[in-house]
Amino acid sequence: MSSAEPLLDRRAIEDAFGRLGDRLARRGVVAMKVLAARRRDGDDVRFLIQRLGLTSVEQVLAVCADVFPDEPVPERARLVLEDALGAHPPDQDSAH
Repeated sequence: MSSAEPLLDRRAIEDAFGRLGDRLARRGVVAMKVLAARRRDGDDVRFLIQRLGLTSVEQVLAVCADVFPDEPVPERARLVLEDALGAHPPDQDSAH
Protein backbone atom coordinates (compact mmCIF):
# COMPACT_ATOMS: atom_id res chain seq x y z
CA MET A 1 0.00 0.00 0.00
CA SER A 2 1.41 3.36 -0.94
CA SER A 3 1.35 6.32 1.38
CA ALA A 4 -1.07 8.03 -1.04
CA GLU A 5 -3.75 5.37 -0.45
CA PRO A 6 -6.01 5.91 2.54
CA LEU A 7 -5.92 3.27 5.24
CA LEU A 8 -9.69 3.28 5.55
CA ASP A 9 -12.48 3.79 3.07
CA ARG A 10 -13.84 7.26 3.86
CA ARG A 11 -17.26 6.39 2.43
CA ALA A 12 -17.51 3.33 4.67
CA ILE A 13 -16.54 5.42 7.69
CA GLU A 14 -19.12 8.08 6.85
CA ASP A 15 -21.80 5.43 6.35
CA ALA A 16 -20.96 3.76 9.66
CA PHE A 17 -21.01 7.06 11.56
CA GLY A 18 -24.23 8.03 9.79
CA ARG A 19 -25.91 4.81 10.94
CA LEU A 20 -24.51 5.27 14.44
CA GLY A 21 -25.65 8.89 14.50
CA ASP A 22 -29.13 7.90 13.32
CA ARG A 23 -29.36 5.27 16.04
CA LEU A 24 -28.16 7.69 18.72
CA ALA A 25 -30.58 10.33 17.49
CA ARG A 26 -33.47 7.85 17.61
CA ARG A 27 -32.49 6.86 21.16
CA GLY A 28 -32.48 10.51 22.21
CA VAL A 29 -35.81 11.26 20.57
CA VAL A 30 -37.53 8.18 21.98
CA ALA A 31 -36.22 9.06 25.45
CA MET A 32 -37.51 12.63 25.16
CA LYS A 33 -40.92 11.47 23.94
CA VAL A 34 -41.21 8.83 26.66
CA LEU A 35 -40.23 11.29 29.39
CA ALA A 36 -42.80 13.76 28.05
CA ALA A 37 -45.33 10.90 28.26
CA ARG A 38 -47.84 12.49 25.90
CA ARG A 39 -50.42 10.11 24.45
CA ARG A 40 -50.27 11.98 21.15
CA ASP A 41 -46.64 10.80 20.80
CA GLY A 42 -47.69 7.14 20.89
CA ASP A 43 -47.28 6.59 17.15
CA ASP A 44 -43.84 8.23 17.19
CA VAL A 45 -42.77 6.18 20.20
CA ARG A 46 -44.04 2.98 18.56
CA PHE A 47 -42.12 3.75 15.33
CA LEU A 48 -38.89 4.62 17.15
CA ILE A 49 -38.88 1.62 19.45
CA GLN A 50 -39.49 -0.67 16.49
CA ARG A 51 -36.59 0.96 14.60
CA LEU A 52 -34.38 0.47 17.66
CA GLY A 53 -35.44 -3.17 17.98
CA LEU A 54 -36.80 -2.71 21.50
CA THR A 55 -39.55 -5.08 22.55
CA SER A 56 -40.33 -4.35 26.20
CA VAL A 57 -41.16 -1.47 28.50
CA GLU A 58 -38.04 -2.26 30.53
CA GLN A 59 -35.79 -1.97 27.46
CA VAL A 60 -37.23 1.43 26.57
CA LEU A 61 -36.93 2.64 30.17
CA ALA A 62 -33.27 1.53 30.13
CA VAL A 63 -32.71 3.72 27.06
CA CYS A 64 -34.32 6.63 28.90
CA ALA A 65 -32.02 6.05 31.88
CA ASP A 66 -28.98 5.91 29.59
CA VAL A 67 -29.87 9.11 27.75
CA PHE A 68 -31.20 11.08 30.74
CA PRO A 69 -29.76 9.44 33.87
CA ASP A 70 -30.84 12.25 36.20
CA GLU A 71 -34.43 12.47 34.98
CA PRO A 72 -37.12 10.46 36.75
CA VAL A 73 -39.52 8.66 34.44
CA PRO A 74 -43.11 9.68 35.14
CA GLU A 75 -45.51 6.85 35.95
CA ARG A 76 -47.70 7.82 33.00
CA ALA A 77 -44.74 7.02 30.72
CA ARG A 78 -45.27 3.32 31.44
CA LEU A 79 -48.86 3.66 30.20
CA VAL A 80 -47.69 5.34 27.00
CA LEU A 81 -45.13 2.56 26.49
CA GLU A 82 -47.62 -0.22 27.20
CA ASP A 83 -49.95 1.39 24.70
CA ALA A 84 -47.18 1.73 22.09
CA LEU A 85 -46.05 -1.86 22.62
CA GLY A 86 -49.56 -3.26 22.85
CA ALA A 87 -48.63 -4.68 26.26
CA HIS A 88 -51.63 -3.74 28.34
CA PRO A 89 -51.93 -5.37 31.73
CA PRO A 90 -55.20 -7.24 32.26
CA ASP A 91 -58.13 -5.03 33.18
CA GLN A 92 -59.17 -5.61 36.79
CA ASP A 93 -62.87 -5.70 35.84
CA SER A 94 -62.42 -8.21 33.04
CA ALA A 95 -60.43 -10.57 35.27
CA HIS A 96 -63.50 -11.29 37.42
